[in-house]
Amino acid sequence: MWGEAVRIEGLELISFRNYTRLALSLPGSLHLFLGGNGQGKTNLLEAIYLVATGRSMRAGRDEEMIRWGAPQAEVRLEAESLRGRYELQVVLTPRGKRAYVNGNWVRRLGELLEYLSAVLFVPDDLHLVKGGPEARRRYLDGQLVQALPAYREALAKFQRILRQRNRLLDRIGQGEGSAGSLEVWDAAFVEEASRVIHRRALAVEALSPLAAEAHQRVAGSKELSLRYRPYFLEETEDEAPTSLDVIRERVEASLREARPLELRRGTSLVGPQRDDLEMTLDGRSARRFASQGEQRTVVLACKIAELELMASYLGEYPVLLLDDVLSELDPVRQAAFVEVAMGRTQTLVTSTEATSLPAGLREQGRSYRVRAGQIQPEEEALRDGSVGG
Repeated sequence: MWGEAVRIEGLELISFRNYTRLALSLPGSLHLFLGGNGQGKTNLLEAIYLVATGRSMRAGRDEEMIRWGAPQAEVRLEAESLRGRYELQVVLTPRGKRAYVNGNWVRRLGELLEYLSAVLFVPDDLHLVKGGPEARRRYLDGQLVQALPAYREALAKFQRILRQRNRLLDRIGQGEGSAGSLEVWDAAFVEEASRVIHRRALAVEALSPLAAEAHQRVAGSKELSLRYRPYFLEETEDEAPTSLDVIRERVEASLREARPLELRRGTSLVGPQRDDLEMTLDGRSARRFASQGEQRTVVLACKIAELELMASYLGEYPVLLLDDVLSELDPVRQAAFVEVAMGRTQTLVTSTEATSLPAGLREQGRSYRVRAGQIQPEEEALRDGSVGG
């Protein structure tokens, strides 16, 4: 559908995780990083994701990304996209993060999202279907935050308002404030919550046919459908509204209805932080009825749809980061995913075993050996006798 793709041309790490110093050139579209657990494969993808989004893909404190004993860590990345050629840099210190674009400091880390887009696929994503609503909201938000600055702004504002409103509700519950003081926060809550829900609804409307098409290509059977379920949607309603005015009315009504109970409990009980994404196969809930293999096929289709949706928003394909997920799939699903998703993007793949990768994949790309924070092209590792581990 889209011919262009973001390209990472070079990556430099200084005192990042277990890397003392690494300078890596990344010509071409497919790069395979092979090695044992704990050698630095995931750290490499984490560095790229950090520069793309301003945050780690892992839980924990930012300072944990600094190599033990080092005063700070740096990640530099050279890339090319429709915006041109540029250098992105993130500096990590115990006091926080700073980001630079072409050597110029950027005030907000979110500005990095304007330059590099990435789709990350990790083993935990295989629980997208069976997991809780938070995982599915994170799946939606991850792509929208990268692709749509207006959504990024609305979500950030909503989250700030939600925190403030919850603090105020808690104080009121303790007798330290009046219910009337909620009015200003409620007006802002309705506006930003409605914007978040509106954009999610439009995204799922576009995402569902993309996921259905990908599922047919990967599985060849059963029809996959995605339905956005905003928190106010009744069980008897099939579709979420996509009109911003209608959504605003529903949010306002739900807020009025929930007010007495919120005051008693001291927290917000309504809002997009309670939304869900419903996935069905032939009209039946994938969460309740799909086999483990079918669930994994649904996740593959959703990841392919994520690539396509982001490309439709951005006009180019994001970088695809696969962290040891191909080894979690059977050979049929491996081959289907490679055929449908890869080849359109620049793709970086990590794996513990070369034998777990689809047949012929290594011939299509460049292979590297990762060992104790060192990366060598596989042909050099073979000559040096350092292939093991």
